[in-house]
Amino acid sequence: MDKIAYCGFDCTKCPLYLLSKGNLDKVERERITVKLLEEYKELKREDLYCEGCKSNGKLFPYCNDCYIRKCCEAKGINNCSECAEFPCQELKDIFSKFPEGLENLKNFKLKNKR
Repeated sequence: MDKIAYCGFDCTKCPLYLLSKGNLDKVERERITVKLLEEYKELKREDLYCEGCKSNGKLFPYCNDCYIRKCCEAKGINNCSECAEFPCQELKDIFSKFPEGLENLKNFKLKNKR
């Protein structure tokens, strides 16, 4: 499975992915769980699981419904940097809060131009 999400985020750094696939001790697992449940008050512990948006496995509810994921799948592209509309307004809105993903996508675009 590709560990870089459609939006450019590195799944291996995502707390949800780490809870699902990471080698965390009990204390770290609980710390992450509590933090996520405080942030996503409407979710339950069993919702805090994700195998990565490019997997065929279980996804975090927000990742499952992600506009970017659905858009990239519909276009048959690996990530947003391959899109002719990059960066679209939806991406700009999301990355106003999470600039790391946009930087990753810009780097992918530069690598692919070579």
